[in-house]
Amino acid sequence: MGRFYFPPPHFAPLLGPVASSGFSTNDILVLVGDTLVFLGIFIAVAIYGRQRVDVIRRDIDSTTADLRAVRDGIKEWGDLYFKTAYDPETIGPRIQQDYDAIMGRKYSHVFFVPPQPMASLIEQGGRNWFVTKETVTTANVALWMVGKFNQLVEMQTQFITAHMSEIRDESLSVDRRELLADTARLLSERVHIGGIGPADWYEQFMSALDDNVRRLAELQRNGWLQLLREYKHFQARA
Repeated sequence: MGRFYFPPPHFAPLLGPVASSGFSTNDILVLVGDTLVFLGIFIAVAIYGRQRVDVIRRDIDSTTADLRAVRDGIKEWGDLYFKTAYDPETIGPRIQQDYDAIMGRKYSHVFFVPPQPMASLIEQGGRNWFVTKETVTTANVALWMVGKFNQLVEMQTQFITAHMSEIRDESLSVDRRELLADTARLLSERVHIGGIGPADWYEQFMSALDDNVRRLAELQRNGWLQLLREYKHFQARA
């Protein structure tokens, strides 16, 4: 099979008018070569930027989904236990319920609160700049408060478990039942004042989650060039 022969390009007819202006052909070729190099670099940077934006958008979507899952998962039991503030002046009616329950051969009990959602946010905050400092800070406080709450709930649970038969016993003496009822009231006071208290920490935590989700939604709406600029600002604030 014969070989095809392609003659080298001849730029002289094209560059002749330019060369006549004082630039040599070699100068023009160098200029064209440099222009192509810069154009290639520009295209490469643009492609890298778009690829980086795609990664950022996926990370934003993933983090937003995590934050919403934590917020929605916490809200059900958080609003149940931590929406109401307690202090020594207002705790009376609540702890009286525990006293009355024992006197009526029943018991009132709160349940263990899972700390894993707060712990996961704190862990993410160390490696994911989309989780803001406010979210991590309030999650740390919430984790500490939930841990204390759970310890007090465990004390209450152990008390009820240990004295369940007496609580349900119709023949239990009044003095003994009143002693159990007083103890139940004391434990309830510790749970609600020591484990919940003013409850401002819960409100701050939920507000930080909402604000974090809102800021990510605003970031996601940006165009790709604006997103890259906001990336640095958001990272610095986070």
